[in-house]
Amino acid sequence: PVGAIEVTRSKVSDIPPQYRADAAKPRKPFAVRFTCPESGRLYVVFDNTQQTATIEAGNTTRYLKQVVSADGGRYANSDASYVFWVKGKRATINGQETCEAD
Repeated sequence: PVGAIEVTRSKVSDIPPQYRADAAKPRKPFAVRFTCPESGRLYVVFDNTQQTATIEAGNTTRYLKQVVSADGGRYANSDASYVFWVKGKRATINGQETCEAD
């Protein structure tokens, strides 16, 4: 009949991995607010899928990529002149200013 859908059975191994029930689901971006003694309030959006952090502070927005870190999450701009390193509820900016998550 017109508009009928044909259903066929496939072995689980024939189903592409991203469509299997046990496939890892992509994590959604999430936001965290930080308070810093010099920079003030930061609004940071972490996107683990894209491995980025977008930091908004006042009228400034910084787009950072995740870089290699032995511990915690480390994000830097293209020339590493701005480094945002986060571990737990604490973050540092360029290794000098310590910020706390709200």
